[in-house]
Amino acid sequence: MKIAIASQPNNQISSHAGHCRTFWIYNTTDDQVLDKTVLNLNADQTFHETFHNQGMQVPHLLDDVDVVIAASMGQGLLNRLEQKQIRAIITSETDPDAAVAAYLDHTLVEVAPDTHHHHEDGHGDGCACATATA
Repeated sequence: MKIAIASQPNNQISSHAGHCRTFWIYNTTDDQVLDKTVLNLNADQTFHETFHNQGMQVPHLLDDVDVVIAASMGQGLLNRLEQKQIRAIITSETDPDAAVAAYLDHTLVEVAPDTHHHHEDGHGDGCACATATA
């Protein structure tokens, strides 16, 4: 199983996964971490930029992960990850290693998604990022 943790800028679990450019990638078995690497995305490779500007059909560098864990993410990203059969988890855990260990032993505490997600990217009220499904 492959788990991606949104983590910027200080190696803690990051909020707003859609704009995150750094992800820790954990390759795991059912109960242990095999290895951990970092994936740094360019600004135009973030979930937000690729989904908003190119749509769901364009492959993403994280399409091969099974799980994405972050401190927050909008409903649009949650929907898109689900469509790509990627499990999205929002947690209050701040340590990436602790979150993966808790996920593997089924003790990771999940937080409900923020249904009042607001953009700070200049799209304004007309942005379909949070509601588009394709």
